[in-house]
Amino acid sequence: MYWLVKYDGLQRSCPGLSKVQRPTRQGKILFELQLCDLKRPICQQCARLKFSCPGYGHDLDVILRNQTVAVVSRNRRKDERKRQSRSSAQVMSSTVHKSLAQSVELRALTFLFTSSTILSKKDSRSSHGHLDFLRHLYDKTASDSALARATTWFAVLVLGLCDSGSKRLYCPEMDRLMSRALQSISNALKNPSDSITNETLTAVILLAHGDYLQYKRPQAITQTDIKMRMLVHQDGAEALIKKRNRSNFQDDTSIALFDAVRHNAVGLAFAGTRPMDQNYAMWTLFNDDKVRQLCDSYTFATELDACCLVILSLKNDIAREDVNTYTKLQTDLSSLLERLICWSRSLPNEWVLGLSTGQNPEIKSLDVCYLFNDWYLLQLAVRHLLKELRLKTMGPVFYASDFSDELDLIDNIMASESLFISTEQSISSDPHVADKLGEGRRLFYQTVEHLELIISDALEKLVLPHTISLCYRNVLTWGERER
Repeated sequence: MYWLVKYDGLQRSCPGLSKVQRPTRQGKILFELQLCDLKRPICQQCARLKFSCPGYGHDLDVILRNQTVAVVSRNRRKDERKRQSRSSAQVMSSTVHKSLAQSVELRALTFLFTSSTILSKKDSRSSHGHLDFLRHLYDKTASDSALARATTWFAVLVLGLCDSGSKRLYCPEMDRLMSRALQSISNALKNPSDSITNETLTAVILLAHGDYLQYKRPQAITQTDIKMRMLVHQDGAEALIKKRNRSNFQDDTSIALFDAVRHNAVGLAFAGTRPMDQNYAMWTLFNDDKVRQLCDSYTFATELDACCLVILSLKNDIAREDVNTYTKLQTDLSSLLERLICWSRSLPNEWVLGLSTGQNPEIKSLDVCYLFNDWYLLQLAVRHLLKELRLKTMGPVFYASDFSDELDLIDNIMASESLFISTEQSISSDPHVADKLGEGRRLFYQTVEHLELIISDALEKLVLPHTISLCYRNVLTWGERER
């Protein structure tokens, strides 16, 4: 026999053991235990008789937990309230902490998947592959898996970067979640089959990407430990790419993850943070033209990553000063510049028209604007390499006087500041507003950082006219002021 209790309009049974009275035909009173199977909330019968009822069990139903506590509280005897309140003070403190942690995780996951510009509002055509299939993989994985724990940590991190008023709340929670994620990843790597899955690689990519977001925060003090941790995660992701071998190209998810790790490697090498000499062959895919085309053409952004990879290679070749290869290098650089120019011809019409007119608010996507700035930077780098190669070929006789194209590219980058950062925008306590503001600043400052690297390299290696040299130094001054 089961006790039934109404809750939310439904009758449900309770899993507790209740000691109840039952009269017999002879008029005697018998006591017997009755079992019920209600899962939430606690049954009123168990509360009235002060039996321990395991009815509540779901981790995320914080409201039901509060209602359960209220039911128990109403059924306590008056003479026991003071004694029980003193004994339960410590218990309640731990319960509140656990509830608070769960509410932060739930809020962060909801924000990440439904509201954040980094995932839910991102134009997939401008993606580098980091988070494209995160929701799909997350929905299929277990709650204690490496991917689930890494995703929870990443979600709390993103929410913490947006909600600046509650950093003290998120920091200890992030440390705890990071430890859990690292432990789960370590366990997955011990299993040969689990170590090469998309879920494990995605978990490592999330940790590296999250540390990168922290390291590149605008106006943030450089944190050496975060930088080193980011590089360790990147090394781990590249090691998994090697281990996965042909599994990197078995489907769209695998290709996206490969492109994401490649983007990180190319970005670190372009910024001079870490060379990629050892893994260059792995990223270029010289032996398989079909696979290379699949990876390069995944999105418009990955096409630019492929061009940047070629720039790094040609830059190293020019530094070797092998005169016999100058003709080939000249051809390769010219072909690369033509490839970059043709890149814009394949873009969606709304991207080009929207950015040129600035009328349609839907076109002002931060990712698309950043992609155009990246395109300008790569063209600027190639044009500088062409002038550097001619200087090495012709010697001091060569004097480059025409920098009109280079100055136009720099002007386009500097003028894009208004698309990322508005002078009318102020710091907001709303995470949804702060998310977009912070994302815009981060992307623009990344562009400024790369522009400074290219300009500094040109001042060091090229023979520049006085006016151009002065202009370039003014750009560096502007960049320092912006950052």
